[in-house]
Amino acid sequence: MIKPSVSRRITAFFLDWLVATVSLAAFLIAAAALYSSSNAILNLFGLLSSLLGVIAWAAYLLLRDGLFEGASLGKKLMKMQVLRSDGRPCDLCRSVLRNVVLLMPPIVFLEPVLLAVDGMGKRLGDRIAKTQVTVRIP
Repeated sequence: MIKPSVSRRITAFFLDWLVATVSLAAFLIAAAALYSSSNAILNLFGLLSSLLGVIAWAAYLLLRDGLFEGASLGKKLMKMQVLRSDGRPCDLCRSVLRNVVLLMPPIVFLEPVLLAVDGMGKRLGDRIAKTQVTVRIP
């Protein structure tokens, strides 16, 4: 297994964050358009659109590494993959385990430091889920 650089991993994370945030923005724009109406039904749909946007944002960030054979969209672009300790691609359950820590504000800032000092390039989420990010070999 080839360990990707910290900068490569951070770039993939920001690409994934961008994907999630753009989808959230689309839901919020729709919500604003619907909620600005004087119609109560449209206001309800606007509120639901906001809620769906937040759910879609969080779901992508939590599940992303289990969706495409262990490679989120950002990791695919950066040619990386998340593997389980048995060498198989990350599944949805392990994806949630490894990414839930990133929704905790103090830890999200600590994770790049852990990546840099860990010889295997494992962050806290990788240790919890028993996963490893590697460079994809075509």
